[in-house]
Amino acid sequence: MGINVSLEQLKQVIMDDKGFQDENGRFNEQKFRNFLAQSGMTEDQLIEKLRHQFELQNVANLAANGNIVSSQQLERIAKLMQAEREIRTAVVDPRNFATGIKVDDAALKAYYDKDKSKYLIPKAVKFEYIELSAKTLADRQTVSEEEVKKAFAEQQSSAQPKQEVSHIMFALTQGGDKAKIKAEAEKVLAEAKAAPDNFASLAQKYSQDTATAQSGGALGVVDKSSALPEEFKAAIAKLNKGDIALVESTAGFHVVRITNTQGQQTFDQAKASLEAELKQKKAQQALAQMRQTLSQTTFDFPDSLKAAAEKTGLPIQSHNEWLSQNAVQQNIPAEWLEVLFSDEVFKKKHNSDVITVGDTSWVLRATETREESTPAFEQVKEQVRTAYVNSESAKAAMEQAKKLLAELQKGGKPELAWSEKETLSASDARLRLSPQALAALAKAHPTDGKPAYALLEGQPAPLLVEVLSSKVQKADADESKKLKNELAQRTGVGMYTGLLTYLKTNIPLKQGAQKLDSDKH
Repeated sequence: MGINVSLEQLKQVIMDDKGFQDENGRFNEQKFRNFLAQSGMTEDQLIEKLRHQFELQNVANLAANGNIVSSQQLERIAKLMQAEREIRTAVVDPRNFATGIKVDDAALKAYYDKDKSKYLIPKAVKFEYIELSAKTLADRQTVSEEEVKKAFAEQQSSAQPKQEVSHIMFALTQGGDKAKIKAEAEKVLAEAKAAPDNFASLAQKYSQDTATAQSGGALGVVDKSSALPEEFKAAIAKLNKGDIALVESTAGFHVVRITNTQGQQTFDQAKASLEAELKQKKAQQALAQMRQTLSQTTFDFPDSLKAAAEKTGLPIQSHNEWLSQNAVQQNIPAEWLEVLFSDEVFKKKHNSDVITVGDTSWVLRATETREESTPAFEQVKEQVRTAYVNSESAKAAMEQAKKLLAELQKGGKPELAWSEKETLSASDARLRLSPQALAALAKAHPTDGKPAYALLEGQPAPLLVEVLSSKVQKADADESKKLKNELAQRTGVGMYTGLLTYLKTNIPLKQGAQKLDSDKH
């Protein structure tokens, strides 16, 4: 059928994954091992997971291309899946069967032995650490009043106020009479000074800057960073709010009006932010030296963080909860995991090297470690009991649901707590039901005015559905194609699952050939 994927193909997929490559694009064994550790998988498990994904996709592709399911079958079932139904439902709750489940130690032990991996205690560590960051150092810095005043003076000397400016432009053209153009500008300047409130109207009437004329000549906020001629910015910087003046630039003459000025901060207003900036600068300067001190001290005294804490004045912080290798879910940096589960830290309980991410550095040390283990049956007996009762209750509920379905389909009227009638559209059904349940519902269609029944599996609990009426809605071509593709994929999945079951039952399973060899790649 062309669905199998070779071991060499799977190896190549891993080798080509950029997440496992170094900066030169070569496969990096350590990155691959770190991924396995963080994912809680062995190499064999990853290989089998990839094989399953690729072969499943191949089967789905065969189905979607019509190689497994005929177009007539797909069309007929797709129509049923597009139906709008009036239904009632009844839940067969597994909890109602819990008290009837017989429990003894032999049954629990057998259930435990069947899959001990459910109770696996993962490899884990408790640890302490020292954190060094620019923020931490900034909080420890001191800044004198004189330093703040000096910074404020430097800020003021280089600062330029932001001004809201409007202008009326008289452009200098090549060969134009500059004196005549200036005279025209001076005439409008006099009009603007005589009636400042009419400035916008004058701009609309006289300004040759077409981009701003209709908006009353408004240039917006202007400061030294604005994309305007330097001589223009220098001239208006000397003006105050409300001033109207004539300014010359390389582009021509401008009648300008300062409509507003955003004043500079006073010393008291700027003091807090300047202090913070100065502390941050001092912290950045001290950071590299402090990091070196931390690194050297933790190296000189590898069995404790106490000396490093005393030398740097930084506190030792503790993580007293067990941290396992899949701790990515706990928002633990990947860099921490790699270090904490290294032999040097996990087994020898030595201080780690300094780990730096951004401007924050850490040194870690394991205080308590735990190897992966499977607890004895007696240790997890109550946990096994709960899981066993839940499993057997679910089986009992499903068996009862099947009996009730058979009775309903024969015309019987078993006592059930049916829900109120509701209308279930095709889109709601696809949204609310599992693929397995949706397929079962599609087969239940009323005939001769009699309801049809279905048992929906793959739900939180077995669900009996009474289909009172079914009306097929006409769907457009795109929707029909989408539904047929979905059904084809489900058919492919079912076929592949059946094939796997057959192969596992009839063909001995061999493992161990998957081992990646980085030396050969």
